[in-house]
Amino acid sequence: MTARLDIRAPFRALDRRPRVYFYTTSDEKFLQARYVFTRSGLPLKHFRSKTDPYSENEGEGTERLLRAAIQEIKKSIGESSFFFVEDTSVVIDALSLEGDDFPGLRVKQWFAETSFAELDAVLRKRDCGRAAQIRSDIALHVPQLERPIRFTGEVQGAIATDPPDFPPDPQHPWLGPHTFSAWFVPDGATRTLGAMAVEESLQFDFRARALAALVDRLEEYSAALNLPSSGYQRHPKDVASGHPELFTDDRTGFLVIGPTCAGKTTFAERATRHDLVHIEASSVVRSLGGPKPGESAAEFAKRLLDEMGADVVARRALEWFEEIRQDQGFVISGFRTIEELLAIKEVKQNARVVLVEASPRIRLERYLERLRDGKPITLTGLAKIDAEQAEFGLLAVASQLPDVRIRNEETLEQYHEVVDALVDGVPTRRLRGVSSGPARADLTERGQLERCAHILVEAGRPLSTDEIEERSVATGSRIRHNNANKVLKRYPALIERLEGGAGRLRYQARPAATAYLRYLSEFAMDRQANSQ
Repeated sequence: MTARLDIRAPFRALDRRPRVYFYTTSDEKFLQARYVFTRSGLPLKHFRSKTDPYSENEGEGTERLLRAAIQEIKKSIGESSFFFVEDTSVVIDALSLEGDDFPGLRVKQWFAETSFAELDAVLRKRDCGRAAQIRSDIALHVPQLERPIRFTGEVQGAIATDPPDFPPDPQHPWLGPHTFSAWFVPDGATRTLGAMAVEESLQFDFRARALAALVDRLEEYSAALNLPSSGYQRHPKDVASGHPELFTDDRTGFLVIGPTCAGKTTFAERATRHDLVHIEASSVVRSLGGPKPGESAAEFAKRLLDEMGADVVARRALEWFEEIRQDQGFVISGFRTIEELLAIKEVKQNARVVLVEASPRIRLERYLERLRDGKPITLTGLAKIDAEQAEFGLLAVASQLPDVRIRNEETLEQYHEVVDALVDGVPTRRLRGVSSGPARADLTERGQLERCAHILVEAGRPLSTDEIEERSVATGSRIRHNNANKVLKRYPALIERLEGGAGRLRYQARPAATAYLRYLSEFAMDRQANSQ
C-alpha cells in the first residue's frame, strides 16, 4: 500500500480547515509528519515542549498508553484543538514470547542500548529467522469527542543481514543510518527503509501510512467544518471558545526557483521551521491530473499548460492556499513559467524571488545521492534535464529576474544558516554566497534580450535580424543584426526561430516573451550595492 500524499481539495478550496497540533518531543517525528501534511495541503503545528507532554508507560499497552496520553494533554492545554500523539512499536519474532512482543513499545530504549552487531549475533545464534514488524499508532483528539480516534500503519519485513553503510539524510532525518529503519528491510523492498530516498520510502514507511490515514480523516472533518447552514442546526447553549492561535506571521513570501538539485526544496523545508507554509508546485501539478499512457512527466506538464494556461499552477495555488492572500509567511518552490511568478506577484508584490544555484557537478553529486543506488545519470543527462525544464520559460531567464541570488555550494549546515537568516530578514550583503538582484553580466544580457523581445512583440509578426536592426534605431542605439541573432538564439523558450527558404532566418516572439517583458516592467529589480 502506498500512502496517498497528494493535495486534498477540501483543505484548499474550502474556507475552513482544521488547525492540527502534533505533541511530540521528537523533531524527527514532527518533521516527517509535517512532510506528509504539507504534501497533502494541510499545515501542521508543533507543540514545542522541553519535556514529554505526557508520561509514557509502555507496560499498559498501546491503546491505554495513547488514551492516557490524550487525557493528560487535555488537562494541561484544554480540549478545544485538534491534536495527536504517536507511538512506534517493533516486534522481532525470534526474540518474542507468546503474549510478550519484543521489544514492543520499548523500542526507543532498546535501540539506544543495542548495536546491530549484538542483534545480528543473537539472531544467528537462535537461527529462527529474521522476521520483524514495525508499527505506528496515532491517537487523534477531536474537540467535543470524548474518545480519541486511532490510526495504525504497519509494515512486515525482516532484520537486515548487514549493518547500515550509507550516509545520513539531513533533509529527511527520520531516514538514515541512526534509526531502527536502517536495520529493517520491508517486504517487497531490496534495501532497508532507512537507506531509501524519501519518495521511494513512502510506499514502505509505517508512519507515513498511519499519517496518511489521519489526513484522510481530517479531510472528512474539513468538509464537515464547511457545511452550509442548511446542513446543521445550533443547540441553544453557549459553546466554548476555540483554542487561541499560537502562532502569527506577517512576513513576506518567497518564490524559490532554480535548476534540479540546486536546493529549492531544501530552502523551502528549512523555511517551514519558521512557521512558513510550504507550497510545492509539483504537488499542485499532480492534483491537476496525470500523464497519459506513454507520456512523460515533462510532456504531461507541457500539455497541462497548453490546455489550462501557463499560470494554472499559480492560479490553483491562489485558490487553495489562503496564506498567499493573507499576512502569513509562505514559500513556493518549483515554479517553471514566468506567468506563474506574475500571478503570485500580482497578489503579493512583496514576495521575493529567490534563485538558488550550484555548479552542474555539485548538482549531479546531489542527484546521485538522492537516488542512493538508483539509476545514475551523467553530466550530459543532467544538462538534458536542465534543457527540458528551461523550455517552460522561467529557468531560461532565471538569472535575470531574482530579488535574491544564492550560490549553494557549501555544506548543508551553512545553507541552513543562510535560509534562516533570509527568513529572519538579515540583509543579503551580510551573507556569504548571497547577492541581491541579477549580476552585472546578467543585467547586460537582459538589456539586449529585452530590447529585441520588445521589437518582436510590437511587430506582432516574425522579423529577420536585419529588420530588428532597422527597428532598433527608433528605440535607442542600433542593435547589429549579428548581435540580435546571438542573443535571440539563446532563448528558444521565449523566441521562436523560423528558417525559411533560401536560408532566410526570422524570429518570432512566443507568449513567454510577453510575460518576460511584463515582469521586467512591473517587478524586476536592478542590482544594488547596498540592497538587502
